[in-house]
Amino acid sequence: MPNTSSARYLGTAFAVITDANRLTSAETQLDVDFGQRKLSGTISNWYEKSLNLKDISINATISGNTFKGDNNQGKFYGPNAQNLAGSFADKNQKIQGVFGANKQ
Repeated sequence: MPNTSSARYLGTAFAVITDANRLTSAETQLDVDFGQRKLSGTISNWYEKSLNLKDISINATISGNTFKGDNNQGKFYGPNAQNLAGSFADKNQKIQGVFGANKQ
């Protein structure tokens, strides 16, 4: 795990909208500050436009090779934390899902 650098991760999220019984996907963009041990970003640009889903903010604290926030948790993978993956939920929109992203 890097200790001082920062990086942007881009990837995809897949989610279930529980009250609509629908699956959808979205883009994931996360910025990581390894020195401050913080991760932040959004899950946005939902594929299923008819559901009018809002962006989901992701904020987390890094500990070792894992991260955890109020609505998300996950882990870094590969040499020099090249990839990350995690899960998220948005109770207001009744969404649960997973995401994966690669360091840019």
